Amino acid sequence: MPRELQGLLTNCDFPWHARLTAYLLYVKAHHMDSPVWGPYIASLPAMDEVTCLVAYGPADARELQVKEYMASAVVFSSEAGQLRRLRLAPNGLADTAWAYAMASARSYGGMAAPSVGRPTLYATRPIRPGEELLLSYGEKPNVKMMNNYGFVFLGNPYDRVAVPPAPSSGLESLPPLHGATLLEGLGFEGDWRREDGIDATRATVESVAGDDCAALAVVRRRSVALSLNLTEGQPPAAPEAAPAHHVPLAAVPAERANAAAVRAAFRAALDALPTSLEADAELLAAHERSGSEGGEGRLSALVTSAVRSRMEHKALLAEGVRAMDVYDCWLAGRQGAG
Repeated sequence: MPRELQGLLTNCDFPWHARLTAYLLYVKAHHMDSPVWGPYIASLPAMDEVTCLVAYGPADARELQVKEYMASAVVFSSEAGQLRRLRLAPNGLADTAWAYAMASARSYGGMAAPSVGRPTLYATRPIRPGEELLLSYGEKPNVKMMNNYGFVFLGNPYDRVAVPPAPSSGLESLPPLHGATLLEGLGFEGDWRREDGIDATRATVESVAGDDCAALAVVRRRSVALSLNLTEGQPPAAPEAAPAHHVPLAAVPAERANAAAVRAAFRAALDALPTSLEADAELLAAHERSGSEGGEGRLSALVTSAVRSRMEHKALLAEGVRAMDVYDCWLAGRQGAG
């Protein structure tokens, strides 16, 4: 092994994923005849199957549409820095991006996790025959899921969405909403001040009744609530008494105005994206209809993953709009009842 590569691999100041990238490139270049490394390298996904964000070049990155995803679509080049001097990537960017994608995903972890020939799973509860078992990827928002693994979860409970004020509002920042009142208006329970404090059980039971789409909507609505600027304070209050957890009746118009500003922000963010949620859904439907033979409407793996990721982001924005509609309706009912 070259001395410079040894120095890079043992340098704790160099990012771990970059060190793994360098070592994988070295192994691929020099040890494909190894009975260990040869079969392992051959078992890894090919570059055209990789959809994590490092694989997106400038043209493909535009398909992501969402700025948080595009900003994370880092393109690594072997034409600069230490990897260039080590000459580990004969095919330049393609080799380097592939190795980085393998290091960022779970491909390398499988070698160390189980005993030889004996992968073992430990159940934490009884498992029914035929029940599907899911692997936890940790408490990651979708931008991290896309960055590391190349896919997103629908209704990811760890997703958050930040939107600026609508350009037409003239606001520099979004106004706060009253946390406890918002939770009640959306059918949630618990403590909005804690990340794990919002309980969506009641909203799920009341609105879902076995409907998977409705269940996803509740999860997204909870993510929206956790993304907002919430406060214990209240808009200018009236002298009459009100429950401690409620906005006073005379302050309801101000709270409704704040909710309208938040709604406008979600709507503006949704409208600013190049394609609509409906257009993206049709694009994916055409892709599915085309089959695996490359027929009309067939998308590449990168574009397919990009469309799915931006659709989930748009679904979260759309749920933000709906959540503010629900909240305003609830506030209006309280105002009328007063």
